[in-house]
Amino acid sequence: MKTKFKLLIGAAAVITVVGLALATPIVKLASPLLAVGNHSADIHKEGTAAVSSGEPFRVELQIDGHSTFSIQDAAFAVGGQNGSFRSPT
Repeated sequence: MKTKFKLLIGAAAVITVVGLALATPIVKLASPLLAVGNHSADIHKEGTAAVSSGEPFRVELQIDGHSTFSIQDAAFAVGGQNGSFRSPT
């Protein structure tokens, strides 16, 4: 039983390291924090918003417990990227 457990832990560690190594890094990101705040109570809010074409979509935010909010200006230098997934093809 101990051998199987050690093998499982080792496989999980290898998968984690490979996943981190293959993740797209954040490059040339210049995003200053505009505001940071804390909220200690639960938050349960919902509403409707519209995209630029006017099509509505439903928005919902539910948080249980303490939360920290950050407002950040997403600014990229020339050639910058945010680290999101990119297809290899």
